[in-house]
Amino acid sequence: MRFCGLDLLINHGVSTSLVEKVKVEIQEFFKLPIEEKKKYCQQAGDIEGYGQAFVVSEEQKLDWADKFGFITLPTHLRKPHLLPNLPLPLRDTLEAYSTELRNLATKILNLMVKALRMEPNDMIELFEEGMQIVTNGIYHSIEHRATVNSSKERLSIATFYNPKLEGDMGPAPSLITPETPALFRRISVTDYLKGYFSRELRGKSYVDVMRIQTGSDKSN
Repeated sequence: MRFCGLDLLINHGVSTSLVEKVKVEIQEFFKLPIEEKKKYCQQAGDIEGYGQAFVVSEEQKLDWADKFGFITLPTHLRKPHLLPNLPLPLRDTLEAYSTELRNLATKILNLMVKALRMEPNDMIELFEEGMQIVTNGIYHSIEHRATVNSSKERLSIATFYNPKLEGDMGPAPSLITPETPALFRRISVTDYLKGYFSRELRGKSYVDVMRIQTGSDKSN
């Protein structure tokens, strides 16, 4: 993972039947009439719900896709009109699925902390691009890539394990030494997410925004 930035996880403990159930029921959701899906539309100034993310202007070219994203856990962060309002059995299926993935993510992060000899408290900050930032460049994040099929729809079900919103985002203190100084800035998680979602989705550009500029970087 240090070198490729991507792992294929097998024997993960999440039942195949549950995974297949999630796929089928989410596909059924997207087959609903547009008027039904509009009940879950994004509200002004929010990125959760049915709609597009990373929209910064009316002139911007958008992805040709249906998207529906929302927070599942912790429960107190849920938007009342989204997951709690989904039709059954999809709502119950996602409840079970999100719990299983939270447990799996915790196991994976504990293994990463052990491999990196990090402090246990540092693990809560690891997520997506944040993984490269928190590990101070030891683990690299990857660019999202997808292949378009001209004759078949593509279904992606992504789950992100995020740090607590009231925390900070930056290199783990236990990984900073005189020999390995911090490569990235430290800011609040809230500011990090605002910056991340307030730009067009173009590669790993926000990692570069967070990077501490050295004298040689500035001269180039």
